[in-house]
Amino acid sequence: MRAFAPFACSAHLRRLRWGCYQLLEPEKAQAFVTTSADKWRACANQSVTLTTDQNRVLHWTFGDITGAPPTITQVRRPADASRPACQRVLSAVSDVVLDVEACAVNVTDQASQITQKMTAKVKS
Repeated sequence: MRAFAPFACSAHLRRLRWGCYQLLEPEKAQAFVTTSADKWRACANQSVTLTTDQNRVLHWTFGDITGAPPTITQVRRPADASRPACQRVLSAVSDVVLDVEACAVNVTDQASQITQKMTAKVKS
Protein backbone atom coordinates (compact mmCIF):
# COMPACT_ATOMS: atom_id res chain seq x y z
CA MET A 1 0.00 0.00 0.00
CA ARG A 2 1.26 3.47 -0.83
CA ALA A 3 0.53 6.53 1.26
CA PHE A 4 -0.56 9.87 -0.13
CA ALA A 5 -0.48 13.35 1.32
CA PRO A 6 -3.90 14.90 1.98
CA PHE A 7 -5.44 16.74 -0.94
CA ALA A 8 -6.84 20.24 -0.91
CA CYS A 9 -10.60 19.82 -1.11
CA SER A 10 -13.38 22.16 -2.00
CA ALA A 11 -15.12 23.68 1.00
CA HIS A 12 -18.36 22.42 -0.55
CA LEU A 13 -17.48 18.75 -0.09
CA ARG A 14 -19.58 17.14 2.61
CA ARG A 15 -17.70 13.83 2.66
CA LEU A 16 -14.59 12.36 1.05
CA ARG A 17 -13.59 8.70 1.20
CA TRP A 18 -10.67 7.18 -0.60
CA GLY A 19 -8.70 3.98 -0.67
CA CYS A 20 -5.58 2.78 -2.41
CA TYR A 21 -5.03 -0.94 -2.85
CA GLN A 22 -1.84 -2.40 -4.26
CA LEU A 23 -2.22 -5.77 -6.00
CA LEU A 24 0.46 -8.16 -7.15
CA GLU A 25 0.22 -7.42 -10.88
CA PRO A 26 -1.14 -4.62 -13.11
CA GLU A 27 -3.38 -7.17 -14.86
CA LYS A 28 -5.11 -7.96 -11.55
CA ALA A 29 -5.82 -4.28 -10.90
CA GLN A 30 -7.29 -3.92 -14.41
CA ALA A 31 -9.35 -7.10 -13.97
CA PHE A 32 -10.73 -5.82 -10.66
CA VAL A 33 -11.96 -2.59 -12.28
CA THR A 34 -13.40 -4.50 -15.27
CA THR A 35 -15.33 -6.87 -12.97
CA SER A 36 -16.51 -3.92 -10.88
CA ALA A 37 -17.73 -2.11 -13.99
CA ASP A 38 -20.07 -5.01 -14.76
CA LYS A 39 -21.41 -4.94 -11.20
CA TRP A 40 -21.83 -1.15 -11.21
CA ARG A 41 -23.62 -1.32 -14.57
CA ALA A 42 -26.22 -3.61 -12.99
CA CYS A 43 -27.01 -0.80 -10.51
CA ALA A 44 -27.31 1.95 -13.14
CA ASN A 45 -30.66 3.72 -13.06
CA GLN A 46 -31.76 1.64 -10.08
CA SER A 47 -33.20 3.09 -6.89
CA VAL A 48 -32.48 1.73 -3.45
CA THR A 49 -33.92 2.40 -0.02
CA LEU A 50 -31.76 2.16 3.08
CA THR A 51 -32.99 2.20 6.65
CA THR A 52 -30.31 3.17 9.16
CA ASP A 53 -29.88 1.88 12.71
CA GLN A 54 -31.69 5.03 13.84
CA ASN A 55 -34.67 4.16 11.56
CA ARG A 56 -33.84 6.97 9.16
CA VAL A 57 -34.98 6.07 5.64
CA LEU A 58 -32.77 7.14 2.73
CA HIS A 59 -33.64 6.83 -0.97
CA TRP A 60 -30.85 6.83 -3.58
CA THR A 61 -30.78 6.48 -7.36
CA PHE A 62 -27.62 5.34 -9.15
CA GLY A 63 -26.72 6.98 -12.44
CA ASP A 64 -25.13 5.49 -15.53
CA ILE A 65 -21.49 4.51 -15.51
CA THR A 66 -19.20 6.84 -17.39
CA GLY A 67 -15.80 5.88 -18.69
CA ALA A 68 -14.45 2.41 -19.24
CA PRO A 69 -11.73 0.39 -17.54
CA PRO A 70 -9.18 1.32 -16.36
CA THR A 71 -11.31 4.20 -14.95
CA ILE A 72 -15.05 4.13 -14.25
CA THR A 73 -17.28 6.70 -12.57
CA GLN A 74 -20.81 6.60 -11.19
CA VAL A 75 -22.97 9.16 -9.37
CA ARG A 76 -25.67 8.34 -6.86
CA ARG A 77 -28.28 10.94 -6.04
CA PRO A 78 -30.63 11.18 -3.08
CA ALA A 79 -34.36 11.57 -3.59
CA ASP A 80 -34.10 14.83 -1.62
CA ALA A 81 -32.15 17.16 -3.93
CA SER A 82 -31.12 19.34 -0.98
CA ARG A 83 -29.01 16.43 0.33
CA PRO A 84 -25.49 15.63 -0.98
CA ALA A 85 -25.04 13.41 -4.03
CA CYS A 86 -21.89 11.28 -4.36
CA GLN A 87 -19.52 10.66 -7.25
CA ARG A 88 -17.44 7.48 -7.03
CA VAL A 89 -14.40 6.69 -9.18
CA LEU A 90 -12.59 3.37 -9.45
CA SER A 91 -9.31 3.42 -11.36
CA ALA A 92 -6.53 0.92 -12.06
CA VAL A 93 -3.10 2.55 -12.27
CA SER A 94 -0.30 0.05 -12.81
CA ASP A 95 -0.73 -2.46 -9.95
CA VAL A 96 -2.82 -0.08 -7.80
CA VAL A 97 -6.60 0.35 -7.59
CA LEU A 98 -7.80 3.79 -6.50
CA ASP A 99 -11.31 4.09 -5.03
CA VAL A 100 -12.52 7.65 -4.39
CA GLU A 101 -15.95 8.92 -3.36
CA ALA A 102 -16.75 12.62 -3.00
CA CYS A 103 -20.14 13.87 -1.80
CA ALA A 104 -21.54 17.38 -2.13
CA VAL A 105 -24.91 19.03 -2.71
CA ASN A 106 -23.87 19.95 -6.26
CA VAL A 107 -21.36 17.18 -6.90
CA THR A 108 -19.72 17.40 -10.31
CA ASP A 109 -16.29 15.90 -10.86
CA GLN A 110 -14.65 16.30 -7.46
CA ALA A 111 -13.86 12.56 -7.10
CA SER A 112 -12.43 12.52 -10.64
CA GLN A 113 -10.16 15.47 -9.86
CA ILE A 114 -8.85 13.80 -6.71
CA THR A 115 -8.34 10.51 -8.57
CA GLN A 116 -6.28 12.33 -11.22
CA LYS A 117 -4.04 13.80 -8.51
CA MET A 118 -3.62 10.41 -6.88
CA THR A 119 -2.84 8.84 -10.27
CA ALA A 120 0.03 11.28 -10.72
CA LYS A 121 1.43 10.20 -7.33
CA VAL A 122 1.20 6.50 -8.19
CA LYS A 123 3.03 7.02 -11.46
CA SER A 124 5.82 9.08 -9.86
